[in-house]
Amino acid sequence: MIPITLLRRNLLRLLGVGEFSAAAEWHDPCATCVLSEVICKVCNLCRDLDLCRETNVNTDGDV
Repeated sequence: MIPITLLRRNLLRLLGVGEFSAAAEWHDPCATCVLSEVICKVCNLCRDLDLCRETNVNTDGDV
């Protein structure tokens, strides 16, 4: 058995939740705010940005 599956099963058992119950399903807790088709002024690359999850956003105002 895969160690992650075993760990998940044991954690659910400790919490008293059935492995296949609705309470055991994972739901993303983070909201999203997607800006679609943002164009970079430097390289003209066009992509969608998720403002809540993007890890490469520069917040200090530099290019």
